[in-house]
Amino acid sequence: MPLGFHVMQRLEDDRVLVRSTRDRRLYADTVARVGRDHGLFVFGLPDNHAHAGVECEREEAGRFAQRLGSSLKQRLQLPVPFAPAKILPIRDQGHLKNAFGYMLGQAAHHGVDADPWLEATCLPDLLGLRLTASFVLLRVRAIMPRLKRSDLLAKLRVEKLEPGTFLDDLADAAAATLALPELAGRRTEVVAARRAAVAYARSTGATTARIAALLSTAERAVLDLAHAGAEARHARAVGLQLGLRAQVPAPVVPFDR
Repeated sequence: MPLGFHVMQRLEDDRVLVRSTRDRRLYADTVARVGRDHGLFVFGLPDNHAHAGVECEREEAGRFAQRLGSSLKQRLQLPVPFAPAKILPIRDQGHLKNAFGYMLGQAAHHGVDADPWLEATCLPDLLGLRLTASFVLLRVRAIMPRLKRSDLLAKLRVEKLEPGTFLDDLADAAAATLALPELAGRRTEVVAARRAAVAYARSTGATTARIAALLSTAERAVLDLAHAGAEARHARAVGLQLGLRAQVPAPVVPFDR
């Protein structure tokens, strides 16, 4: 009996699936929503194809692929359908270890440098940078007990990751904790991310006026968000996002290297 299944998906014409940070975050949010009930434990997308590992039966892996393809087509507004998914059994523990690393390392494997923070993978969730698919952490710890945090940090090419104190990217860092394209609107997730941003910024000693400017909101709103409070792990995720940005530069557009 397989340990799980490796699901691979691409569009019929093999075009790029994600073109921007927005698309990568929508992808991460979508695969987390679909995969939660299908045993999802890892996922990664470099550019034109997606990989996911699920711990379930073969029939359920097929349903996962169908649901994910349908959801991605709608949320990413893809103009062409997906080709039939490739679903391969994960044979043993050695295969599981190799497949897990392979799926997380797709960007490096294919030479894609547009996603240096690996937002189109579950790595941010495993490292506490994002809460969207945080459920994969317990699954990974259960099926891969020898995996270390240092193994995951190596995928980002950093030796350690600590909360940052440079707050200029506070709004985007907060948005990234819930795979939000931007910190705009009044949806529950946006408000939660704002609360976490305020909680973390206040913990660094930032003034209400400074936080309001960073989040493009009123000081009264900052005080209300501070009063409402935030989960400690969410506030820490904002800090870790800032710490990551301090070590790993944002993606660049020009072909200058």
